[in-house]
Amino acid sequence: MIKKITQLAMAVGALVALASPAAANAQRLTENKVAIPEGAIVYETGFNVEVLTAAGTIFCKKYTYIMTVDQNKTRYAMSGSGSGEECKVTQNGAPVTITSVIAEEFASEGEGVGEATLSFVADIAGILTCTFSGTVPITYEAESEESLVEGTLAGSGAGCPAGGKTQAVFNRETKNEVPIIAD
Repeated sequence: MIKKITQLAMAVGALVALASPAAANAQRLTENKVAIPEGAIVYETGFNVEVLTAAGTIFCKKYTYIMTVDQNKTRYAMSGSGSGEECKVTQNGAPVTITSVIAEEFASEGEGVGEATLSFVADIAGILTCTFSGTVPITYEAESEESLVEGTLAGSGAGCPAGGKTQAVFNRETKNEVPIIAD
């Protein structure tokens, strides 16, 4: 009997040891310390978003993704679409219309890090139509509603740059502008 109790205690100890690293690295989205349910809508908004290319910098005063929470247990994952507002090429002021903005996935991969798989089409002054896409790293502080998206997107389209580097800070919030925290 003592042997069985000892074995049970060892098994429980092993389970706790295995579960502890996963629990320590859990990254969930919360609103007022309550987990956001899967299927909920989250807004990711960035201001002064830039994509630096060899042909110039595409600048958007505001960039908003409307995301659906796909997963929110030991990691979070969201997907959705978005739009850019007041966009232009900074070097010459040419207007840019941003369309087909897709976030295939915006997800945590561990404490403070994740990846965003993004794509968008930039119509530059009605002359060039360029597509930018790729998977870029995201970083964030625990207990913060901000995410830094920074990396290189591939570019395609006749006469378009081969790619561009993006760097932007996005804030996560509800429709009512309540911050959503990655904890």
